[in-house]
Amino acid sequence: MFANIPNAFIQTCIPEPDKGKACVIMKMTGVLVDYMIKINPTYKDYVVFDRGKKVLYIVIFRAVYGMFDASLLFYKKLRADLEGHGFQFNPYNPCVCNKMANGKQ
Repeated sequence: MFANIPNAFIQTCIPEPDKGKACVIMKMTGVLVDYMIKINPTYKDYVVFDRGKKVLYIVIFRAVYGMFDASLLFYKKLRADLEGHGFQFNPYNPCVCNKMANGKQ
């Protein structure tokens, strides 16, 4: 069986960085900045201008599609969730898992 998981990456938290390590920062430009200000007007205080364009730098707490680590973070979360429900992963193919129910696979 296979399934699609809507908004899979955004469900995945980014681990808190160790003390002294960098966190994940995203640069937003253009209309996205305007949307963010519309959602929360206090963001206006953090807008800077780069070559005449609005820029907002934000700290990311959830995986975002296109992020370098997003796929791996989501896989680790999905695997832990499935193992928590009794699935066992194949040691030769980590993308395959099985679960026994009522003595049947």
